[in-house]
Amino acid sequence: MFLKDIPIKQKLQRVIVLIWSLVLVVTCVGFLGYEIYVYRSETLEKMSVVGGMISSNSTASLTFDNREDATEILSALANEPHIVQAALYDANNNLFAIYPQTAGKNTFPSKASAVKYHYVNGHFQGMQPVMLEKKQIGMLFLKFDINALYLRLGVFGIVVLLVTALSWWLAFLLSKNLQQVISTPILALAGAARAVTEKRDYSTRATKYGNDELGYLTDSFNKMLAEAGEFAHQLEEKVRERTLQLQTLNNELESFSYSVSHDLRAPLRAVNGYATMLKEDYGDRIDAEGNRYMDSIIEDAGRMGTLIDDLLAFSRIGRKEVVLQEVDMKTLVSMCLQEMNQDASLARYRIVVSDNLPDCQGDHALLKQVWMNVIGNAVKYSSKRDHPEIYIDYVDDPAEYVYKISDNGVGFDMKYVHKLFGVFQRLHSDQEFEGTGIGLALVHRIVSKHRGRTWAEAVVGKGATIYFSIPKNNLSHEYS
Repeated sequence: MFLKDIPIKQKLQRVIVLIWSLVLVVTCVGFLGYEIYVYRSETLEKMSVVGGMISSNSTASLTFDNREDATEILSALANEPHIVQAALYDANNNLFAIYPQTAGKNTFPSKASAVKYHYVNGHFQGMQPVMLEKKQIGMLFLKFDINALYLRLGVFGIVVLLVTALSWWLAFLLSKNLQQVISTPILALAGAARAVTEKRDYSTRATKYGNDELGYLTDSFNKMLAEAGEFAHQLEEKVRERTLQLQTLNNELESFSYSVSHDLRAPLRAVNGYATMLKEDYGDRIDAEGNRYMDSIIEDAGRMGTLIDDLLAFSRIGRKEVVLQEVDMKTLVSMCLQEMNQDASLARYRIVVSDNLPDCQGDHALLKQVWMNVIGNAVKYSSKRDHPEIYIDYVDDPAEYVYKISDNGVGFDMKYVHKLFGVFQRLHSDQEFEGTGIGLALVHRIVSKHRGRTWAEAVVGKGATIYFSIPKNNLSHEYS
């Protein structure tokens, strides 16, 4: 609709002009109809009067069959310029006399009829009886030109156009001023609403312009803004308090985790050292069962040390600030594969890395840790395959860089996928695969600090795919 999406000022202005125009058109049509009706009535009355006079004067001519006298009587119609034709018919309805004499007889009806005056081809024409002592002795035919009506309507049309143009101009001026009575308070409300929406400025107040319904709406809107502002202030205070509490608790938890992990390393190192010395110095004096106990102590102490190192790394990541820079992910993946190949041979693995792996904005050191963990995870869980395969690729997405690491390993049941990125959450036992359950939790924490996402897909016995994403507009955010 032509009024749907335009500003309220133009909308009101157009509505006023439109209503004004409709009223003007209806009024003009009414006057035009009335004008035609009046002219028709006047014409019919005039033709009836003239016809009555001609009929009265023609009775003798028809009675005595005097055509010359009848023609002379009809010639008197020359004083009536709008009557263009006239004719007298005798008692037998035959043409008796015509006016004007120059008109051909074939332009007149050949026989008289009882047709009353009506409109035909731009003329009024019809017949009326010639009576003598209540006896019809003939018929009179009159044909009236209505060019005068057209002239009259033309003048009327010019007047209507002038009045319409003047009225539209006045309507435009009036609407331009009158619409402000309604649009000004509405625009004030809209401006206040826009300020609140765009700037979150709840101190904004709409100006009141009267005590009508719009004034009541303005008061209600301002009262709502005051209540919303107070609520927003209280909410901000609560959020600030909760955030401070969470930060405090998180710092305390991080400090506790770091302290416990750090403090555990010394006694654990002592346990591992003394157990190793006992085995080396007194192993030959202890029976096989005792040596087995010593091996278990050394092995569990080593596993505990690894767990503590992972906890320390997890704690440090939580406190580390993200330093953003352009990261060449293809080069970073190659670097990780070279380092991993030094510690454990990857020669029997078929590892395919996409040539179009996109760069991103992130912390180089932290993203290296992500790749080391996810690739290490794929290597570990596909290690029991005769022909282990790992594919490193990406998924095209308009808002973020999505990287995927797939393997043909043991996979896992998708009903446990919610545990995959949790701390100490493992989907396989220590006897099957070694690990502390912190590797993917560390990946999740690093990616979350980059405002990204982590998720996974898998089928038991057919491998798994780990996804992580980094937003494309990372440089526009602040990180901590």
